[in-house]
Amino acid sequence: MSTSSPSLKTTKSRSPSMFRADSGKEPVVRAKVLAVGGVAGTMEELTGHRQELRVSMGLGALLALTLANVAPTAAICGSLSTSLISGGATALLYGWVIVGVLILCVAASLAEMCSAWPHAAGQALWAFQLAPPRWAPFLSYWTAYMNIAGGWALIAAGAYILADGVLAIVTAYRPDYVAEAYHLVLTGIAGLVLFFVINLFIVRVLDQMTKAFAIINISSVIATVVALAICAPAKQSPSFVFTTEGFVNETGWSNKGFVFLLGLIQAGFTFCGIEASAHLCEEAHDAARLAPIAVLAGTALVGVVGLCWILALLFCIQDISAVTAAPVPVLKIFQDAFGLRGATAAFAINLLILTFACIGIVMASSRAVWSMARDDGFPGSRAFKRINKRLDVPVNALLLQVTIPACLLLIYLGSNTIFFAIFQLTSEGYLISYFIPIALLLFRGRDLLPIAYWRLPDRVAKVCNAVSLFYVVFICVLFCLPNFNPVTSSSMNYTSAILAVAVLVGTIGWYVEVRHKYKGPASAHLQDKAGEA
Repeated sequence: MSTSSPSLKTTKSRSPSMFRADSGKEPVVRAKVLAVGGVAGTMEELTGHRQELRVSMGLGALLALTLANVAPTAAICGSLSTSLISGGATALLYGWVIVGVLILCVAASLAEMCSAWPHAAGQALWAFQLAPPRWAPFLSYWTAYMNIAGGWALIAAGAYILADGVLAIVTAYRPDYVAEAYHLVLTGIAGLVLFFVINLFIVRVLDQMTKAFAIINISSVIATVVALAICAPAKQSPSFVFTTEGFVNETGWSNKGFVFLLGLIQAGFTFCGIEASAHLCEEAHDAARLAPIAVLAGTALVGVVGLCWILALLFCIQDISAVTAAPVPVLKIFQDAFGLRGATAAFAINLLILTFACIGIVMASSRAVWSMARDDGFPGSRAFKRINKRLDVPVNALLLQVTIPACLLLIYLGSNTIFFAIFQLTSEGYLISYFIPIALLLFRGRDLLPIAYWRLPDRVAKVCNAVSLFYVVFICVLFCLPNFNPVTSSSMNYTSAILAVAVLVGTIGWYVEVRHKYKGPASAHLQDKAGEA
């Protein structure tokens, strides 16, 4: 598609009205975007709301946000034991490659819709635009709700992994220290408070901070990979890394194919939140062009960074049995290579990356809540659609996105088995929110997709859509299967039960409040009026 068409040009304009009364100094740039239906207009015209958030993000920041949101190195380290006991090196490496290729199809499908409808609601708006009119509000609500619920689970998981890592360092230096469950929960809640406070003030330096994070992330990966290659006393053979010689099965299941599939859970968990840039469209310059690039290119970047990290870890494992038996496997790998102090430093950098990731996840998910709330599409909309005029952030939405994960952390005090099942809700929630708009696009036809900057050839798009739907269904089923045999009350996978509870809560919210008020995003109604005119 040629970008020389007048309707596809991107311009920026300034006027006296662009100086926000509450800021006093800094102007808000009204970036021209390719709006709904292929009509150029401001972000205000696209969303149907007055511009309330500060516009500050460029392509570099959006790419960095995707990398921050997924945080492949931190996520791999936090869920490393899953693959190591379910397929070992074979599942960890090839599972990452397989899931990485499939998730690129999902990213390409989402990027098309992001370019056509750049909006903080993301999937919720896309589902509304593509659904039959009668079902549009209902499907839009459920798309948004599952995305937000996945965010709750992911934030809780991030806080847990951070707390577990901090206590692991304490235990390494104090062998007599015994970490109690409540120690972990309190440390995790302290992490959530930190994520909230930083999100209150980060908006003014958002562009610079996300870029700085990307530099720290990639630099630390390169430094750690090189250091492992130099310092590891011995290296595993290529046959251990690339063939079935590295296959490990500690699940109790006898079928190796099934065990390998269980090993894909680690990669499926890591590649969650790839659409984070879409929820920051209203804080980005030229969002219709740059946000979809960030979604697709950011996903590819995550895949490459994660692959390099996995190869380094696998080649430098000294004793696979000792690593799988360790409370924090990656800390054991580091300790064997660097000694205690070096391992602590490398692991602390990894925890810093995880902290940045959680900050980004809280930010993106809070924008999803705020965007739905301003159109009365979320329970308690009156409170969650408010923007703090001094801070330029939706404080109530941010507070919600750390309060619910804090409540989820408390479950760990009663049952760690049920709490770990909440980890799986992360993927279930995000993937269902991807499934709905992609399925609507595939089965209702591409004629519903307006002209946009970024659009796949129709045949390629249909293949990507079909592969995406297969992947989502496959992974969602996989996440509900029991990981260990024999299956007992303590080894049972409660993901399906957790998902059922989440659906019940969402159903109550829909019937009690949302269905009476939510008619869809305001921008969709503006499009209808424009069409009638």
